[in-house]
Amino acid sequence: MSVKTMRKEREDYKQAIPFSSPEDLSQFLHEMIPMFRYCRATKQWQNTRVETRRFVQWLKIEMDGGNEFSWDNFKTIDYPRFKATIKETNERLRAFAEKELFMDYPSFDDIELQIPGFCYDLDTKILSLSPEASSRLTLNLPILQKIANLNTGYSMDCSREFSTLVTPSLSGRAGRPHELGLTGATEGLLTTPRCSNPKQSTSFVCPLMSVSGYLWPGSIVQHGEVFTMETAQIDRFQTVTQNPSGYDITADGIETFGTHI
Repeated sequence: MSVKTMRKEREDYKQAIPFSSPEDLSQFLHEMIPMFRYCRATKQWQNTRVETRRFVQWLKIEMDGGNEFSWDNFKTIDYPRFKATIKETNERLRAFAEKELFMDYPSFDDIELQIPGFCYDLDTKILSLSPEASSRLTLNLPILQKIANLNTGYSMDCSREFSTLVTPSLSGRAGRPHELGLTGATEGLLTTPRCSNPKQSTSFVCPLMSVSGYLWPGSIVQHGEVFTMETAQIDRFQTVTQNPSGYDITADGIETFGTHI
């Protein structure tokens, strides 16, 4: 087959749009939860992660087997059992994989509210299955765990935003600065600031920063990229030093306030 013929076939090929209306698309996305997650704050759909999908199916299998899940001992007893099933061996990728669930559904409340098939008793703090669980494809078909997998190191996922407090490392003369997450699901994960200021000094001093950006699943270099950052105004984190938090020290010893956006 000639190149010209192949090109003509591509031009003639038209794939039908699978959804005839926005309502059809919305219904499909709801049926595919937790492959996708609806953020009520932004009223937008977001991608979820492979380990989140794996966990939800693992959770159903465990409950079908008679195991009970209480929030009081979930993080110390039950979740470590699931973490043992994560097969990732790269240290940084595994650190991200172990945090994925809490980036999507940080509590049993969130699981009940956002994933059809689960019920949560606020009094007993016990999570259980609802009758709908047996008919939900995303809770029962393992193949759906990795469909639409965006855990790639080549691009960030702009549907997955994060905000956290970080402690930045000193910017070295060679290489990029990194920041270590301190709060929530990003605790212990590395992020990289994207700064537009080309004159950033090599000794940026600030013990605590408030940042936001997008997650970068699958990257062995960073877990997220920061697009906004500012000095966090939390007194108990401030330290008594010669230079106030949020100041740059130039090579000549001149103090300049450092703002990186």
